Order: sequence, then structure tokens, then C-alpha cells
Amino acid sequence: MATAATPILFFAISIGIAALWNRFFRRVPWRIVALFIAIVAAYEATTLFTTRVDFPGQLAYVAYPWKAIGRPPVSANTGIVFTQLAPWTRVARDQILNREWPLWNRFAGCGTPLLASQQSAIFHPFTLISFLLLPIGKAFTLTASLRLFTILFFTFCLVRQWQVRDSVAIFAAISYAFCVFHVVWLLFAHMAATMMLPVCMAAAQEVARQPRVRAFLLLTIALACSLLGGHPESAFWIYLVTGVWSLYLSRERRSLLSSGSAFVLAAAITAFVWLPTVALFPYIDRYGAMRAWTTNPPSHGLGPEWLMTLVAPNILGTPQSGTWHTPQRRHPAVVDDYGEIASGYAGAIALALAVASIGGSRRRPFWFFAVVALLAFAT
Repeated sequence: MATAATPILFFAISIGIAALWNRFFRRVPWRIVALFIAIVAAYEATTLFTTRVDFPGQLAYVAYPWKAIGRPPVSANTGIVFTQLAPWTRVARDQILNREWPLWNRFAGCGTPLLASQQSAIFHPFTLISFLLLPIGKAFTLTASLRLFTILFFTFCLVRQWQVRDSVAIFAAISYAFCVFHVVWLLFAHMAATMMLPVCMAAAQEVARQPRVRAFLLLTIALACSLLGGHPESAFWIYLVTGVWSLYLSRERRSLLSSGSAFVLAAAITAFVWLPTVALFPYIDRYGAMRAWTTNPPSHGLGPEWLMTLVAPNILGTPQSGTWHTPQRRHPAVVDDYGEIASGYAGAIALALAVASIGGSRRRPFWFFAVVALLAFAT
């Protein structure tokens, strides 16, 4: 039953998202919607249409209960999915089904905060739909598929407003949706938050173009979903980029007021998620270390190796092959595993075209993204 329900839910929700956009905003041709659905279906085919799931259950750790499987250990970042995200989300789901607020995880040690950890993202719409209707493995498959479709569809909607051909917007959507960051972190809370960036920017663009109630509601919902995604650090950057984007686009006080109101309302309706996390900050060791000058100085003294993976993601090796080595110039305050460093790669073709466009573009958004790119490199 779950095997058949998963693709049905994916097709229905994807078509529903496109239909709502087409009802209230500039219409996206259904052939392009079908293309994006087909791309995601092809990418997720081995799990979307079979009994297999998007869940790294075959990885074996050198600790029980995975040690009992008898397989050799595999080094992979996705271990967090089945040691943390899956059990936490399962506990949160069970508590909701029992008509309880998922505030506390009584099954972890002597108990730990559950809602305040955020990473279960249990109140994100995709999580609620998936984990309340499907077994946990298929729920991961459905959320992964919906995340990719959301990025594809709304990146297309965003770019198409810049008076470019549909083919250009399609290329932008595909290259962004399948950059290494999204592929590596597909099952993580990171992407539940970051997938909302093109939605937020497309909504802010609509508010600036014509500040109607429908555009205001879309921006509010998109910003709220980024906060409900379960990764507050990523949500912070989405808020920041979308805020600067809104300022950049605004030409009148009305649109600026509408955008600002959406930011405030989204933060207010999601406060039950992020306020407990803020309250916990002073008690977290890493928070204290990040605020101390001695443990987190302004300059970490990192070398050029940290940027080499932007051109070739596996230039420093891979954990699976046992060839991965961290950059020589490191700092304890900066995470330096494969997933953190290599996932900045966006694709050689996309990078080459971006560099080639420098100085040749007269379109207004170019300068916004050029400045954002420079700030990202500087960071």
C-alpha cells in the first residue's frame, strides 16, 4: 500500500503546488511542470516506484545495534539520518498521533529536548503529510521528492520573471536543484529549510511587482516554512538573503511595508519552534565557543584548498573510497568533513556560464547576485 501511495502523493502534491501558483500568479505551462515532475521521478525512481526507500539503512556503524548486522563499517555523513533524524521524527510523530505536543524525547538517555532541537522538522507541511500518512522509510522518499520539485518549480518561476527564455529558466532550475549541496543534504533538515529560498525570493519578487494579498500570503508561508524546516542556521541565511532581495526590489513604500509585515508575521506564527532554541543557546557549549575570541577569532587562517572543491568536489578525495583528507590549513572552529566542504560545488557548466556572464549582462538582478556571490566567497 505504501509503495503505491508514495508516487501518488508525490504527483498529487506537485500538481497541487503548480495549480495554486497558476491560479494566482503568472502561469507556468503544464508541459514544463510535467518536465520537472518527470525529472524528479527519474532521479528518485529506484525508491519512488519500488519498495526501497531514501534511507541509508545499509550503512553499518561499529556500534550496536548496527554492529550486529555484520557488515563492514562505512564512513558517510548520512549516518546522522538514521541515528538522529529518523528516530527523533518518529518520536515526534508518535506523540502527535497520541495528541501530545512533541516537546520532550523520553527515549534518548535520561531525556532530551525534542521540539527545541528542531531537526525533526515535524511541523513543516511536507513532514506532516509524509510522516503522518506513510511509514518512516517511504516518508523520507516522499519528502526528498517534494523538496527537489519545489526547488525546480520555484527557481523556474523566479528566473522567468527576468525576461529570459524558458529554456534559460529551466537550465537555472535544474542546475540549482541538483547542485552538490542539495544532493548531499537531501534528507537533512538543511534542505527542508534551504528549499524555501527560491520560494521566498519568487514571493518577494511578486510582492515588489504588485503587493497583493496573495503575494503577501505566499511570502509569509514561504518564510514560515523555512523556519519550520528544522535548521535555524539555514533559515537565518534565507531570512537575510530574502530581506536584502526585498529591499533591492522595492520601489515604493507599500511593497516594502508588505514584505516587512510578512517577515514579522512568519516569525510570530513559528515562534513556538524557534523561541525554545534561542532560550537554549546560552547553555550550549558550541554557542559559547563560537562567541569567544580565543576559540573563534575573526580570521581562521584557512588556505585556498577550501575553495578548490567549488571547481572539483572530490579533489580532496571521498570518504567512501578512503581517500578523503582534510585541508592542511584548518581551524577547530570550522567543520572540515567531506559533506561540509565538498557540498559547495554547483556544477562546472553552471560555474563557467556564471563567470562568462560577468560584464556581459545588462539585466538588473545580475548585480544583486554578483554581490551575494562575492560576499559568499569572502565569508
